[in-house]
Amino acid sequence: MITRRRGVAIRLLGALRRRTALIVSGIVLLLIGFLPLFNSPGYEYSLAAGLVLPSFVAVSSAWSALKRTALPPRVEVERALAHGVRFAALGYAIAFLHGLRSGFCDLASGSLHYALTAGMGCLLGSLAGATAGLIARGTRFRRTVAVALALALPLGSIGVSLYRFYSSPMIFAFDPFVGYFSGSLYDTVIDAGLPLWTYRAGSL
Repeated sequence: MITRRRGVAIRLLGALRRRTALIVSGIVLLLIGFLPLFNSPGYEYSLAAGLVLPSFVAVSSAWSALKRTALPPRVEVERALAHGVRFAALGYAIAFLHGLRSGFCDLASGSLHYALTAGMGCLLGSLAGATAGLIARGTRFRRTVAVALALALPLGSIGVSLYRFYSSPMIFAFDPFVGYFSGSLYDTVIDAGLPLWTYRAGSL
């Protein structure tokens, strides 16, 4: 009986932490959406979402993988992808609501850009977090290791991409979690086109 109650308590705590990550990341993006250029689905909002959501979902997935019993790899992947979809959907819903408030520039292309950048970044972030949680299971400080590894992957990748952008002649950058950075927030037309599609084919 005690073991069963403890298991229920752990599952409830895990659910609470996952919900907290969703709520906090949603609040951050909701506030960002009030800034000019970030008020509808499009390049600028997708860039901000790609910087915010993958880290939150990575930590959330790491905690989930750390707390539950070992599952077959296929099931772990499916759970992580489903969790990433929740975060991606939340980010898009916030952008859509801001678009209803302020107006849409190009809803179709903006939505597609979000899906190819921050949307897929959420899936990769969730997979990275779940992997971090599985690795941390056998360590002494499981929670600390899980969170550190989960954050190191998206934040480290973003850091490397920024370093390459500023230390080389490149004028744009691709990143697994953020997706695409054009080098400017003020271009009237920002379309990565075929290179972004082929980059995400590589992500898959």
